[in-house]
Amino acid sequence: MLNSYRNLIRLHTSILNNFQHFNLRKLYLQGNLSLQLTDSMLCLTPVLTCLHLSSFVREQPMIYFQHLSYSFQRFTLHLNRFNCEFLFNGQYEEFLLMKLRLEQLHPCFAHRFHFTKLDYGRIQVSTN
Repeated sequence: MLNSYRNLIRLHTSILNNFQHFNLRKLYLQGNLSLQLTDSMLCLTPVLTCLHLSSFVREQPMIYFQHLSYSFQRFTLHLNRFNCEFLFNGQYEEFLLMKLRLEQLHPCFAHRFHFTKLDYGRIQVSTN
């Protein structure tokens, strides 16, 4: 279906399975997004310039962001805008210490993250 929309430049969806689109510039993904699923989506949208992810993340925060940074560098060379709304389990203080390291991983991460302490040991990580 997506192949019939060759000029599509923006897509908002929860989860799509097995699509490929070489003109897609903006992608919004939400739901249970594993690193493998995210990688699969990124490798199928090589000219992506804007990505928005919204998910509860089960991986360790630093490992998740390191992998995401590596995926950006590998699959989406044109990416210049990254937005997110993540929920992690963890200690708020660890996230504050992690912030400087995140900014060094990828240009899309620089000076963009906000951390909010929620109930039950959850931390919301979002971009402005």
